[in-house]
Amino acid sequence: MFIVDVIITFRTTFRDDEGNEVVEPLDIAKGYIRGSFLLDLISSIPFEAIFKLKGLEILGILKILRVLRIQSFIRKMNFAADYKVLLKIILLVLYTILFMHWVACTWFIIVK
Repeated sequence: MFIVDVIITFRTTFRDDEGNEVVEPLDIAKGYIRGSFLLDLISSIPFEAIFKLKGLEILGILKILRVLRIQSFIRKMNFAADYKVLLKIILLVLYTILFMHWVACTWFIIVK
């Protein structure tokens, strides 16, 4: 599923530093490769299924790191400020749940 996101992102326009929309496919690809392409590509590879090795589960954390891009997405959205505040509150709740999950996993590892 994540590999589909990588393919779609290669075709998704974005705004450059001056605020102009970049629509040329080659420029879009260059911007994506300079940006978060490496993280997206590595997190899209199912290492556990391919290599069947123990200890590769930690690479699943890379999928979580992709969630951090939501904040820049919310900032660039063309919504009213009220909606952006609501989305930021929801994002804060999700970050809190993620943090609690990480703490619980850490305690599980320590107790084990």
